[in-house]
Amino acid sequence: MLVIRYKPLHLLDMARPKKRTRITAKNSSPGKLTIREVSYQKNGTTYTSWQVQGWKEDGKWQRKQFKERKKADRFVAKKNVELLNAVKLHDVTTKLTHAQVEEAEAAVNRLGERYSLGDAVEYFLTHFAEPEDPTSFQEAIRQFGYGKEAEGLRPQSLRQLDSTLKMFRTFMERKGVTFVHEPSSEDIERFLKSVRARNGVDRASRKTWNNYRADLHSFYSWCTDP
Repeated sequence: MLVIRYKPLHLLDMARPKKRTRITAKNSSPGKLTIREVSYQKNGTTYTSWQVQGWKEDGKWQRKQFKERKKADRFVAKKNVELLNAVKLHDVTTKLTHAQVEEAEAAVNRLGERYSLGDAVEYFLTHFAEPEDPTSFQEAIRQFGYGKEAEGLRPQSLRQLDSTLKMFRTFMERKGVTFVHEPSSEDIERFLKSVRARNGVDRASRKTWNNYRADLHSFYSWCTDP
């Protein structure tokens, strides 16, 4: 007689191998990278480390182990930025402050591939170097007046030049600019746009505007003449 024996259902469940589910580490950093604590033995001693995994390089999955959790956290933060921007970041020991490093990065991004940061600095120091003996507006205007008078410029023209330059000096000093080399092209444009007609309200005529511009051009040409 054939006898078929059945195992109770609860015994069948116990005999069946349990399915393991991979769980991401609870404290893993955001993104694809995860951190998990692992233990290993060496020479009879158990050691603990922190394993980072979850990114690819050259098509292969990578992992990296750290002795300290904080170092693993820093690595994940940096690697996540690299993956997001597809740019490899570099650890560099520098005397620059964090703000200076950010400013240098911004400068390099603005220059693009046209110029290097060194080229830009070299050009700036060559063309915009601080003068060894800065001259104030007051002194420059005084010497300019003496020079033009010696050239035989008419008194009426001298008065016009002096009036223009004193207005320009007052305009600059209100902005805290006291030396003749400090105004930028934008500063000069703002001054010319501020020039008004005799009533003090309407904008100056084109002829008046050109006269002011010519006076400033004459003054700065004299200042830059060796």
